[in-house]
Amino acid sequence: MISFQTDIVIKGKKAEKYQELKSKYGFDLVDIYMMSGVLGFINSSKDVQENDSTITANLPRTVLNNRSSKIDFLLEIITLSEELDVDADNAIKLAFEDSSLENQKKMYKKELFDDYALGGIDILYNMLSDVTYDKQVENIKEIIEKFFENSNINQKTVDEIFEEEGL
Repeated sequence: MISFQTDIVIKGKKAEKYQELKSKYGFDLVDIYMMSGVLGFINSSKDVQENDSTITANLPRTVLNNRSSKIDFLLEIITLSEELDVDADNAIKLAFEDSSLENQKKMYKKELFDDYALGGIDILYNMLSDVTYDKQVENIKEIIEKFFENSNINQKTVDEIFEEEGL
């Protein structure tokens, strides 16, 4: 399992978006980080850190370590998907064998997720900002549908789940 030795500090316009989503919706910054990473991955959107800004969003390592099992799972799935096309024979080993991984491979998994989280924040921000509640629900429904399509789960449709939840 990954252990965070330092905080994650997001800078610039992306940090502004993290802070706005946190204050507007009451999300924890680490939740925004995880959602953004998944959205970035689903939409093949990566980005890099801005280093020339004083505006920051700080994800404390203690909070990251408390969620490390969930973050680690996301890192494993994304790494597996990325590596299947590159080196199918070693993809599962790289994605899931934690105890035998040297630090360099652990950092690769984390940096890959960070790139997706930086790309995905724009997607999450656009999905939730300046849209009506109905449009927010519709946007989230589209994400769920992508997951359903990719996982071949046919037990219930997204509409059936939303209807059961009263949405």
